[in-house]
Amino acid sequence: MPAVPAPIPPLNGTYLFPPTGETSSNRTVLGRTLRYFAPGVGFMRLGYCNYTSLDPNPHTIAAVVSKEFLEFSRARGNDLITPRLEHGFWGLTDGCRWCVGIQRWVEAFKAREQYGDAVVPRY
Repeated sequence: MPAVPAPIPPLNGTYLFPPTGETSSNRTVLGRTLRYFAPGVGFMRLGYCNYTSLDPNPHTIAAVVSKEFLEFSRARGNDLITPRLEHGFWGLTDGCRWCVGIQRWVEAFKAREQYGDAVVPRY
């Protein structure tokens, strides 16, 4: 497995490193306590892939993205590769942890016969 990349700072410019095992009050689809995933991920960049009504496409799937997924997403208008520093986003590369939107994950899952299994983000 690739090394975990440098953390992505949230919009306020500070890194978020909660204590090991820190959890939130949200639950997973299996009813388990939602655990911290990675620095600077999630719609609010707080490190959790949790639901917020502010997100039009809930980014609730904790995944390790592949080069194939990043290219697939960019071809559909969501460029996760190019840094957008004005938004606190440093760009993703193969092996990065990211909170993937439900709609894009389903789209990639359905496209796996055409693009191969690597297009589907894994955890």
